[in-house]
Amino acid sequence: AGKSVWPQYRRQVHGTSGLAAVEGHPILVGVDFGRTPAAAIGQQVFSQWRVLRELVTENMGARQFARLLKSSMAQWFPGHDYAVWGDPAGENQEQSDDMSPFKVMWAEGVKVVAAPGTNDWVLRRDAVDELLRRMVDGRPAFLVDVEKCPVLGAALSGAYAYPRLQTSVERYADRPLKNQFSHVADALQYLVLGGGEGRVLLQRSGAARSQMRERPAQERVEEWDPYAV
Repeated sequence: AGKSVWPQYRRQVHGTSGLAAVEGHPILVGVDFGRTPAAAIGQQVFSQWRVLRELVTENMGARQFARLLKSSMAQWFPGHDYAVWGDPAGENQEQSDDMSPFKVMWAEGVKVVAAPGTNDWVLRRDAVDELLRRMVDGRPAFLVDVEKCPVLGAALSGAYAYPRLQTSVERYADRPLKNQFSHVADALQYLVLGGGEGRVLLQRSGAARSQMRERPAQERVEEWDPYAV
């Protein structure tokens, strides 16, 4: 009972199966924190985004999630470098122990950095929206492996939605409902922003321009060794 955040998504166009990592292109990861942390994992292969895997959890802290992410990446993509972007709110300290999720993940060897855009939700939403609308040489600019990413596939198909308001006329909330589908949908937004999407949107909004690096994601990852101490 809601309105899809991304009605432009079409499973028959953007959904696929059997996607594999492409050599020579870094693995990029977007992370959403909280007690239900999630990750969207993909690659930017030339001008096409490919979401290869998801990591969806429940009732898990940042330390356990960092360890799970590291072990999953080693299993799924052995030998690949990867870069991680997360919710900028993850830099805030937890009330319980003065350790932010960022610091906890760095301590576990996951060098997450804040996604650009000062966590502007409209910017994040529109960055994915533009990808879904874009075609490159007759092919969609966005693909998701719906077999390996079932929760994200459901989110894109409408489970990530604006809830309908209890009014006499058809109206919907301004922000999507937080549920089991929203966390990985947020992780997808951090993934594409971290990988370089949304530059034009940032310039339009004037938000955090200095945070958006103009070079392709591959060049940025090549000069930053995510495994370096």
